[in-house]
Amino acid sequence: MAVAAPAAVSGWSPEDEAALQWRPHYEGAAGSVLAVYRNGERTVALYLARYRNQRQGAELVSSQNAIAGRQPGVSVLGSSRQRVAVGVGDVDVRQSRVRFADERLLVWDWYRIGERHLGSPYVAKALLARDKLLGRGDESAAIVLAAPYDASPEAAAETLRVFLRDMLPSIENSLAVSGQGTVR
Repeated sequence: MAVAAPAAVSGWSPEDEAALQWRPHYEGAAGSVLAVYRNGERTVALYLARYRNQRQGAELVSSQNAIAGRQPGVSVLGSSRQRVAVGVGDVDVRQSRVRFADERLLVWDWYRIGERHLGSPYVAKALLARDKLLGRGDESAAIVLAAPYDASPEAAAETLRVFLRDMLPSIENSLAVSGQGTVR
């Protein structure tokens, strides 16, 4: 399943992701894309992982999936839940501080199931189970954003807020074009 990088809008422009060594790991995704965007001094990495026809080893909600990826030397320094206001409502995200080599990243991740954005793996798993019992499709996605920071993650959090506010419609469109919006 092809997943295209969302079109850059609102002053964000695509950057070469080769310079970014951090990669989240989502086991068994039907399709995924990693893209890096820049707007002035702000840089954000976006990772989308799509799932369809989920089964053991290829599930959106799994202990095998990790925002810290599987590279040696990557560690999660701490996580919390954040409610982020965007144009059409709030998005519940898991906020994590990640260290990789000499770089520190503030990472936001959440799930998209049907038209719903949610941060709770328990609610996501319950919705996927409900849809399976009702004979609905199980198309879903993981959305991961990361921004570098030096001493304090507050500036990175603001960068992620601005990126999400500006780019969420483009992210939604990218998921819809790759089939995310066609089956609930």
